[in-house]
Amino acid sequence: MTTAVIAAVGFAPALRSWLGFSFAGVPSTPRAAIEIAVHNATIAAAPLCAAVAYPRLGRRVRVGISSALFVLLAINAVVIGVAVGAYGERALDALLPHALLEIAAFSIAGGAYTQACQQRVSHRVLAAATCLSFSMLACASAVEVLTTTSGGRS
Repeated sequence: MTTAVIAAVGFAPALRSWLGFSFAGVPSTPRAAIEIAVHNATIAAAPLCAAVAYPRLGRRVRVGISSALFVLLAINAVVIGVAVGAYGERALDALLPHALLEIAAFSIAGGAYTQACQQRVSHRVLAAATCLSFSMLACASAVEVLTTTSGGRS
């Protein structure tokens, strides 16, 4: 929706100027892949940790955590929408190779939290969700450094 509003209103040129994305890419190094994976795993850890803690939390804390996770999701969706609205195909070219894996990984983490909100989830299931989510994020970071390397088109 954000992308459609930007396109309809004609804000793309102003947003491109304001954002100033260079699309220079990221270094094609193991270190860059690890840094990206650790950053993304930190974000995925929030709902996974909340899923583990959920049964021991009071109602107010549960509402606060759910609200914070919703805000995190909404902000990320808006940021992606703004980037795609401002840069169109150029942004999609940079995002698509790795973003689908990242979205799936974050969905698994969020799904674990959502499931924990509904019923008690075993530690085995939470461990499997964590391993799968983090593994997918590691793969996504490798794809990102291999497909959006510095020195690519700008």
